[in-house]
Amino acid sequence: MLRRLATAALASFLIACTTPHAARAIPENTPPMKLTIDLEQNPDIQFRIDRFSVPEAARPELEAAIHRSTRFLRTQPGFLGHVVLERQNDTSGYNLMTVAAWESPDALEKAGAEARAYYERIGVDVPALLSRLGVKMERGNYRAPLALQ
Repeated sequence: MLRRLATAALASFLIACTTPHAARAIPENTPPMKLTIDLEQNPDIQFRIDRFSVPEAARPELEAAIHRSTRFLRTQPGFLGHVVLERQNDTSGYNLMTVAAWESPDALEKAGAEARAYYERIGVDVPALLSRLGVKMERGNYRAPLALQ
């Protein structure tokens, strides 16, 4: 599945990566990050994939939360890029998916801790937000074994 995801969904985004992180805050109007997946050069690359079932009325608020989260993640060491995918002709109920790439399991783990602290600082309770919006989420961490590519 990950190979199909990387090949079919991310192929259109497969261009040179911008600076992986910045010491400053990312402005709200920053253009989308470009993402390169080079498994030979980065064999430890990790992917955080979140799937969302989003009621149409909740889309604007969830999209704003995704943008806020991405601006924060771009400032974290080891962040390689991010893409949001929208499922067409959805029959599963999950119509949005975010894929964030990290240079290593350690970078992903540290960023998770930083993200939890960030949300606490800004007063966002993510599970409560998703519940209020009626959004269902599945989350997983993935790697891309070279032997399966």
